[in-house]
Amino acid sequence: MKKSVLSLALVLTLVVSLFAGLAVTANAADAEFPDVSGHWAHDQIMYCAENGIVEGRDDGNFDPNASILRDEVAAMLDRAFDAAEVKEVTFKDVTEGWYVEEVLSAAGKGLFVGYPDGTFCPEDAITRQ
Repeated sequence: MKKSVLSLALVLTLVVSLFAGLAVTANAADAEFPDVSGHWAHDQIMYCAENGIVEGRDDGNFDPNASILRDEVAAMLDRAFDAAEVKEVTFKDVTEGWYVEEVLSAAGKGLFVGYPDGTFCPEDAITRQ
């Protein structure tokens, strides 16, 4: 659990640091993620939500202490680097799912690489390596 919180913190810090000069206005979006209220990363999560970088779960929560998966990080980075040039990339295991377009786009921008066997393993937990 500690690793997942650290991973989330690392990704949010990276994404938020891209926009360091901008003000954080989180109060209006609090109702979107009731489980983020009082969380130490509240402002960063809400900033990313307001800027279209993160989305919540289907139940309306964000689940800030959950493990973060490779597909989720790829989606966040792809949204944060929206204007970057995209090269065509494919992975054997990225053919269907909510994340296909964003994973392929993030990889095409050089933000992610797959494994030597041609897979991406989108539902594996992200590590600090």
